[in-house]
Amino acid sequence: PCETYNFSPHNQYRSICSNLSEKVVLHFKGQRKRLMVHFWNAWLNPVRSPLPWVKLNGWLERRWLRRQSEQERHDAMAAGEKAGIHTVALSWQLFSRSLEARHRKSFLGYFWLVFPSIMIAAGVSLANQSGVINPGATRLPYFLFVLIGALIWQVFVEALDVPYQAFEEARSYLTRISFTREAVILAQFYEMLLNMFVRLGMVWVLIAWWGGADWRCSLLMTVCFGGAGVLGLGIGALLMPFMLLLSDLHNAVKLLLSYGVFLTPAFYAPGDQGVFSKVVYWTPVA
Repeated sequence: PCETYNFSPHNQYRSICSNLSEKVVLHFKGQRKRLMVHFWNAWLNPVRSPLPWVKLNGWLERRWLRRQSEQERHDAMAAGEKAGIHTVALSWQLFSRSLEARHRKSFLGYFWLVFPSIMIAAGVSLANQSGVINPGATRLPYFLFVLIGALIWQVFVEALDVPYQAFEEARSYLTRISFTREAVILAQFYEMLLNMFVRLGMVWVLIAWWGGADWRCSLLMTVCFGGAGVLGLGIGALLMPFMLLLSDLHNAVKLLLSYGVFLTPAFYAPGDQGVFSKVVYWTPVA
């Protein structure tokens, strides 16, 4: 195999800091030719020559290679930090421009983040009062119970769609402009975080108004909303390459998310009997 009989080391000094004794044939091609002389002086020539100054030169060459390797590692870390700072700055710029554009087009703004959940909670509460549905015993007022469940589900759905939307919206300039692709996902992530905290703030206010607010309740709500966001981002990142290639998969995921809320205890108290109860129990968002 080529790994043994036609091995080409990486174009870095740290790739020749050992004598590569397990390799039979080394191929220094292209820009790697600059490493050939150093590898010869450090490892091959001292072995074949009994002259003491050749062995001393090999020892000095190996020391020089180790210093160069440390310098390469330091330069790589510095370049990574610089790229990270650049990515965060670019993502914040994309996020701020997207936020400004969205506010220019909408008068009510963040009201639309919570209005669908309020309407769902109001409709389900009316159905409960009319005896149409029987959600079981809930420790919270039923309207608040449904509203929190619907908002958590919305956070999960938005987070799951973040990776796909990031690359779908940037498809027109991804191949034309050279920039770090992580900035696109980070910009969408900032927007998802902002939407999540708007919803979470409304939940804190409602819980305080109902008289059940304390630090443990606030912490629990924060963990629930944050957990739904992290879970959605993880699943979305796994599905994103396949959804970009297959639009049918994206449509299937959207359809599943439209009705998947019924597999979570957002509208009813979870039971402990029957097949459906087990399905709800093993649903990750539940």
